[in-house]
Amino acid sequence: MQKTDFYIDGAWVQAARCHPYDIISPSDGTPSATISVGSADNVGRTVAVARSAFEAWSEMIGGKITQTTQPADIR
Repeated sequence: MQKTDFYIDGAWVQAARCHPYDIISPSDGTPSATISVGSADNVGRTVAVARSAFEAWSEMIGGKITQTTQPADIR
């Protein structure tokens, strides 16, 4: 079963509240994943990081923005 945390500011972090929530497969009723339930602190940190990143991103010139929005070449 897959477990998930939050990816905030370039790092995997656990939820501020440690209340996992099982995702149940509708096909057979078994747990298929466990997700983390976030808190207001998790949301606040995420919004602050996103706001900071947006400020830097919005000041880039057009060509640089295009480079950063292209899909990654994953091999």
